[in-house]
Amino acid sequence: MPTHDFGGFVFVGAPRYRIPVENDLASIFEAAEQAGIVWLKFDSEADLLDGLPVFSAPDEDAMG
Repeated sequence: MPTHDFGGFVFVGAPRYRIPVENDLASIFEAAEQAGIVWLKFDSEADLLDGLPVFSAPDEDAMG
């Protein structure tokens, strides 16, 4: 996934090139496909979208 200081991009495709095994990601990919979106940007500083799951960054202290 290409990343930069404010998030990362994920290729969805048109139509979707695959369905993620994670249910939350699969629902996001499905919504993107229905909206005609080919690339998604996951950005921790962006506004939230109603109806889509929110992911938190792993706690760096817990990772060792």
